[in-house]
Amino acid sequence: MNHEEVAKILAEAALCDNRHVDDLMIVQWHRIIGHLPYDDTSQAVVDHFAQTDDYLKPIDLIRRVKAARERRLTAAPLPAPSPEPGQYLNQIRGVIHQVASGYATPPAISSGAASADPTAEYRQAREQITTRRPTRDAVLSYPDLAKRLTEPPLDYAEPSQWNGFVPPEEFNGQHNASPRRTALAEIVAEAHARDAEGPAT
Repeated sequence: MNHEEVAKILAEAALCDNRHVDDLMIVQWHRIIGHLPYDDTSQAVVDHFAQTDDYLKPIDLIRRVKAARERRLTAAPLPAPSPEPGQYLNQIRGVIHQVASGYATPPAISSGAASADPTAEYRQAREQITTRRPTRDAVLSYPDLAKRLTEPPLDYAEPSQWNGFVPPEEFNGQHNASPRRTALAEIVAEAHARDAEGPAT
């Protein structure tokens, strides 16, 4: 929420408990509850005064919004993922955020047939995610790939200095064309491709 939205939340509270709202209060409350979504927080104010006559505090709103988001996540099944594990993780993160925020009600995991069993694609994706080695471990297990970490444009003094992080493909809405990111992505892709054929020993 921005300061104006926090001011509206405090105005709603003042209608019920006659509190005096000033600029300092708005600034302080924004520091505490500014991360909450406005609609959920406004509803939390209504729910609070509908259920108790306790003086409304920031923690009351945080707890109520958190509980509302958890209820949505519990009630809504997640969709069947893409067969690509990386896409699956990104998809699930996005869906979880949407469901928790009340903006989406995704379909069930099943394929739509009478059976509620997960689809073959879902089982394959989950198996890949479960069995895939950590990226850093995979790369360092292949001496030729590990050596590439010490070459331009990466130039690590030792392969072990790389912590496994690969910069995102997009940064601030723009394609990340960094030579370092490109090199790391290629090395990681090669390591996972080799793992798919059979882990290094």
